[in-house]
Amino acid sequence: MKLSNHIRLASVALLTALISTSAGAQKLYKWVDAQGNISYQDQPPPESGKLLEEKTVAQGKASSGSTTNNQPPIKVYTVDNCATCAQVVLNLMKMGVPHVELPLNDDREAQSLILEKTSSLIAPTILIGDQVLQNPSEADLKQSVIDAGYEITE
Repeated sequence: MKLSNHIRLASVALLTALISTSAGAQKLYKWVDAQGNISYQDQPPPESGKLLEEKTVAQGKASSGSTTNNQPPIKVYTVDNCATCAQVVLNLMKMGVPHVELPLNDDREAQSLILEKTSSLIAPTILIGDQVLQNPSEADLKQSVIDAGYEITE
């Protein structure tokens, strides 16, 4: 399934905003898979994917996967080719909070965990401590991060 033009434009706008508003740096990769699906990830594409673009994007003080104020990384469960998933990850990067992206596609254990906590498999699903968010708005995500005691550096 290919991303529609308005989702691509929103992704480009978000990336532009992210690059212009944060401090620090992290790599972001745009790549296409064998089916023509475009992905934005913080990891290089697999060997079967073709790299389209590599950017260094601005980021706050905390890096992905690290901790701040002894807080564990926020867990973001995503699926391939999910613009909303990419947006959540980019929002967390912009906030400068520690996070880890975990793929749901082929991970039966992760799928079982999400079903146990929510009774539905929706991506993105975000675990902030004991709190579970599914497909939150940017404002709801930010408020949940603040409520959980994370320091936002944007």
